Amino acid sequence: MMCAREIGGPSSPTKCEWELKGDPTLALANTLVSKITEVAEQEVPDLSEQFPFKSVFMAQAYFGESSLAIRVIDTQSGQGFIPTVGALPDPNLDYLRDRRLLPFTPRTPADLRSSLGADWVSFRRFTYVGPYNETRACWPHLARHLEEWLNEVVLPEVLRRNRTRVVRAIPQPPLYDPAMLLRACWVLESPSQHVQGTGFSLSGVGIVTCDHVLADDTVAFRPGSPANKHAISVVSRNGTIDLAILRVGHDEELSPLTSQSADSMRQNDHLLVCGFPNYRLGDSGIVSPGIVVGFRPKSSIRRLLTNAQIVRGMSGGPVLGSTNHVVGVAVTGAERLDDLSQTEDLGIIPIDALGHLTA
Repeated sequence: MMCAREIGGPSSPTKCEWELKGDPTLALANTLVSKITEVAEQEVPDLSEQFPFKSVFMAQAYFGESSLAIRVIDTQSGQGFIPTVGALPDPNLDYLRDRRLLPFTPRTPADLRSSLGADWVSFRRFTYVGPYNETRACWPHLARHLEEWLNEVVLPEVLRRNRTRVVRAIPQPPLYDPAMLLRACWVLESPSQHVQGTGFSLSGVGIVTCDHVLADDTVAFRPGSPANKHAISVVSRNGTIDLAILRVGHDEELSPLTSQSADSMRQNDHLLVCGFPNYRLGDSGIVSPGIVVGFRPKSSIRRLLTNAQIVRGMSGGPVLGSTNHVVGVAVTGAERLDDLSQTEDLGIIPIDALGHLTA
């Protein structure tokens, strides 16, 4: 993220040439915080607000034995408070001496971090031990340790937190039961017009499909049994809304789906579209997950638009909401899968529109 050589110039890695004016602890801490903010805003401006030391901090330092040690802690106290500076307490100095970190001896940033432990070096804690001569420190040496801390400790945590934030902002996909969905489906076919569509059994209603898939010679068969075709009778249909309710001359036990009003559906809500486009023996059917991306009125009905794949032959197929209830009927899509990018009208008729049909 940052280059110590660029920040500190061509000085020797441990030569003390940086004059600390005024209160050396405050001068050190302010420089560190300023550089952290500068690097964050230059390198990852969209995430800079998630970096530490954006509010106030506490800095404790020690100057002696030709060494300096400084510990800066993000106190997260909010805006409007001044930083707190002071001396490192004696127990902390004893801790550093016990680990042979004082007096200063050159160590790599990784070695220093390992020796100090998580209570001294973490996302909101930066500790540095380096050379010191009277009132001067070595900025290139400090900058190298700051760079390692930003790259190895801070940035990974910022990215992890951002991923968590993004995931939480996106609605989590529900658990669907595709097998239950497919068991309720029929393939509708007109031999003379070479048109196929999908229908599904809906509890308390019958076989639901789109009106535009029906022809005078349309028959129905169950997926997996295309040779066993059954006559249909139309109970109710509405060409304007593009819905129809059928009965199939067949005594097979069905597995009807249940419905739920689509009135509460909003953009970004999850859904699942099911259908049998261009059915051929052996086809499993398509279950296409997606979300509601918008709404479009047609014939006074507010249709749902989705990014789920809908292609010709899926018309009349059931659309499940996040609770595994039918919220709509697939009605418009692309001619083929290859044409999906050429239309935004991947439309769904809300299941509530069945109330407009009369026998």
